[in-house]
Amino acid sequence: MKTKGRLGRQWMLAAGIACTVLLPVSHAAEPATQTFNVYGHAQLFEGAQRITTPFMGTLTVDPQYVDPTFGIVGRVQSISLRFLVLSDIGAFDRIIAQGPEISGLTPLKYDVTAVNAAGEQVQFQFSTVQSPVRFPGMGTPMGSLVNFSRGVILEGATGPIAMNGGAVYLQGFHGQVWRQ
Repeated sequence: MKTKGRLGRQWMLAAGIACTVLLPVSHAAEPATQTFNVYGHAQLFEGAQRITTPFMGTLTVDPQYVDPTFGIVGRVQSISLRFLVLSDIGAFDRIIAQGPEISGLTPLKYDVTAVNAAGEQVQFQFSTVQSPVRFPGMGTPMGSLVNFSRGVILEGATGPIAMNGGAVYLQGFHGQVWRQ
């Protein structure tokens, strides 16, 4: 009986050590969220006037997020996007919509729509060149944040933004997304 008890304790000790060592190692092996810098410029339209204005910000991405429709495509967990010379316009920092673009055309793209504290909206699209994801059941390539390491901002626009007692629009976004 003592032999079984000693073997049982040794087995429990070995299992405890394995859990203590292997669980943190397996957790460390999981892909962590990744942070990306965003920088570019947009065209500001105020009446007949058109001005180029820079923007910058960050994206935090979970590359292993499983979308119920598309499978593992990743997602943007957080965003903060500011227009540098337009200090009256608050940061766009709350995501209201996002997702991969489904298309056989390249480059593949991912869309993000965000709002600022005033409820004003910005939507932009960036490339996900190395996306390995295909639309379930059809095989059509689609943009995703799986294996995402950099991208190009291809387009974007805002709805009306209150500024100087009127409304302005930002369009024609161009820029870069790269890992910090």
